[in-house]
Amino acid sequence: MKTPSKSNKSAIKSWRIFRRRFSVETFVGIVHAPDPAAAIKQAIEQFEITDAEDQLRLVARLRDL
Repeated sequence: MKTPSKSNKSAIKSWRIFRRRFSVETFVGIVHAPDPAAAIKQAIEQFEITDAEDQLRLVARLRDL
């Protein structure tokens, strides 16, 4: 019987990143990361989001496949 080599927590998932302002969310892009915090951190680097306020407004949503 095979056992999985990685736990579900460390599995890389696909995340949609949005910038929230007021009640509107604007799609930024898609990143691959194990959890929402890591996804937001990666999006900041990948999409070069330098404004601190914009960084705080980012939201990561698990992408449906």
